[in-house]
Amino acid sequence: MDSSIIILLIFYVYWCFVSVTFANPEAKRLYEELIKVRAYNKLIRPVKNNSEKLTVYLGLRLTQLLDVDEKNQIMTSNVWLKQ
Repeated sequence: MDSSIIILLIFYVYWCFVSVTFANPEAKRLYEELIKVRAYNKLIRPVKNNSEKLTVYLGLRLTQLLDVDEKNQIMTSNVWLKQ
């Protein structure tokens, strides 16, 4: 095998391992600060004043109708949800 191909292969394997080990330390610190340290609560509304309304946009697209039970008035379907 040609030596340049071997060197290229070694460099490629090295690059794969190095790129996996590099991570953004600031992203990790931000995650730990917001989620772990401050005990993030998903039940808290993201508004300044609790009496204000919170507008949430939601999209729903019917992708597949699986079953219709007319007697019990049940429709089974697959949908795409866009938040």
